[in-house]
Amino acid sequence: YAATLNVVAKADGSYTTANQLVQRMNELYHETGANDLSPNSYVFCQLFQILAKSKTPKAVLKGKELLFEMKRLHDEGFSNVRPDATTYSHWLNCLTKSTLIDNTPEIATRILEDVEEAFAAGENFLKPNRLLYSAVLQAYAKSGKGGEAAATLLDRMNQDYLTGN
Repeated sequence: YAATLNVVAKADGSYTTANQLVQRMNELYHETGANDLSPNSYVFCQLFQILAKSKTPKAVLKGKELLFEMKRLHDEGFSNVRPDATTYSHWLNCLTKSTLIDNTPEIATRILEDVEEAFAAGENFLKPNRLLYSAVLQAYAKSGKGGEAAATLLDRMNQDYLTGN
């Protein structure tokens, strides 16, 4: 199914088609218990990528739903569906490409801060990475504002790198 999702993403990029495939995969998992059909972060990240490519206004809302679904599945015991920094960077790409939200850079910065705080509190799987920082920088670039904020963020990213974070 992951390979099929990859084809959908490259072909028509239809979120509806991709989501139907994932729903079918979940149905088969529940019917058979086959581990290779179990929900996983890779499949969700592919859905985020398809949403971001769609550039639809509601992509950010659907992305948020995906994020909550991942958290729900992880809480239900699916350890391979835990949202990590890469997951958040994919969601931020949906946010950045959406035309629904006006204050994208501020929201993106707050999400980054939430991830940084969780990492500092011991959630090692939420270690901010270059994808996450780049997604926030992209939000500033697309908005055409916040040059100073973007420079501050770049300094913070460099400081994290120098301190081994």
